[in-house]
Amino acid sequence: MGVSASELESPGIASSWRLFLPGPGGWFFLLLLGCFLFARPLLLLWDGGTCRHLETGVEFVQHLRIPDTNYVSALFPKVPCLTHSFFGDIAYAVFYQLWQLNGVVLLASTATVLGLTWTYQLARARGLGPVVGPILLVLGLAACSMHWSARCHIFSYLCFLALFYLQFMSGLSERKKTALTALVLLLWVNIHGSFLIGLFVLGVKLVADWLELSWGEKESARRLKWDLTALGAAAMAICFNLRGPGFYTYVAGYLSHPMILLKSNEWRSLDFSLGFQTWSALFVYLILVALWVVPGFRPRLWEFLLVTALFLAGLHTMRLIPYMVIAALLAMGPAWLFVRKKVLSSLARVQPASAGAESEGLKAADGWLRRLLVAILLMEIRVEKQERASKLGAPVYLAAFGVMAAFFLFTPALKIKDFNPERLPVKAVDYIAEHQLSGLGFIYDNWGGYLHWRLGRPVFIDDWTDFYPVPFLEEYVATLMGQAGWQERLDRYKIQYVLIPRSTLLGQALLQSPQWRRAFQDEAGELYVRSNQEQGKY
Repeated sequence: MGVSASELESPGIASSWRLFLPGPGGWFFLLLLGCFLFARPLLLLWDGGTCRHLETGVEFVQHLRIPDTNYVSALFPKVPCLTHSFFGDIAYAVFYQLWQLNGVVLLASTATVLGLTWTYQLARARGLGPVVGPILLVLGLAACSMHWSARCHIFSYLCFLALFYLQFMSGLSERKKTALTALVLLLWVNIHGSFLIGLFVLGVKLVADWLELSWGEKESARRLKWDLTALGAAAMAICFNLRGPGFYTYVAGYLSHPMILLKSNEWRSLDFSLGFQTWSALFVYLILVALWVVPGFRPRLWEFLLVTALFLAGLHTMRLIPYMVIAALLAMGPAWLFVRKKVLSSLARVQPASAGAESEGLKAADGWLRRLLVAILLMEIRVEKQERASKLGAPVYLAAFGVMAAFFLFTPALKIKDFNPERLPVKAVDYIAEHQLSGLGFIYDNWGGYLHWRLGRPVFIDDWTDFYPVPFLEEYVATLMGQAGWQERLDRYKIQYVLIPRSTLLGQALLQSPQWRRAFQDEAGELYVRSNQEQGKY
């Protein structure tokens, strides 16, 4: 008979709303935030899609209007287009208008680090230790880094954590949990289109409780009633969407769009070419499975279903990997607590109050792996004592955050002038502006929003590809791949210049063509213009 995760208790961190204030993870919050702001401030400014969010948000802030057509497109400007991240767009726009790109970096960095900090603190509350916890957090950090960018999806991780806390950790009454769950979904649907993940979490909990009820667990009947109530309240909450009914049509169309999963990097299946990021995600899940199969431990059914479903979904589309990592780290708490109690209880005759006693405990452990485990657990006990004795609390960490943010925003030497030139064609766009290259340019889709933001004129394509006709997207991909007919397609669209990443197949074809010449090259891309005899042809 195994020990259920619900029968274990955390060793000292209360499950309350205070978990969302910087406490055990305060050091990590400040350390990682400092790295973002002062060591790698351009790390999050690599995605041209950020500019689309900025422009949409600024349009609303200045004119109280949500753009409803594809305003960046030169070819399809009247195609209906709706933002999928309304509140996120506004947040970025406000920070940009107040503090320019430094504000964008501060907002994105804070949201990213806050999500990881909350994950750590909630995992600690569920039983993860202060020594093994940071190690696992580093793995989670590496796995989630594949989706780090100043875009609105990072806010959805905070919603996911808030929902997890309410449904699986909070000691609130069922009525209050249901009301707050509805509030989280109301905010989530207006923050980002990933609100469907919230409904999925509620659905998984309902299925798990239904299965447990069918297996004879009577307590599940009460939980099942509230599961249905919470899911119904959440379904009603997502109807309060400020963009109107067209938003739901958009989300359905996005998920079924034939080019999204085919072409988009963030939606492709697990890619081992990413290296440590992919392997870190796998290690997180495998470590959890190893803890789950410890003799005597039995994970909660909802926990097993949720993490496993997110893992399988992450194999299919990497965009869901961060949610799996967050859920897996949280699920490790009860399992690690069980291992901790099991190992320490076997050494109950040893009193770990002195260094000599700890040494005796290590000698009593059989095998190098068991001795290592005992050493880690004894170290965790010492660290927990130091944490309880520490005078640092949420006010100190919040004050330090305020000082860091003010220094980053108001120090002239730290002013960010543009996006990351290693990932976006910053210098090439400077060249286009300085040499007044006119006409339409064939560009890499992810750079379209950046060109529109910089030059203020419609572009050939941008990364919101679901708002373009599928035949046009197929032509775009074929041209970028340098497939037969690329020159005819460039002529048909009257393309005057080509701006694409370095070392592409189209770039190789352009280098060999007498109709084109490479005019400029920077760290990110190559700029081709028509040769002298071709200029003015269109």
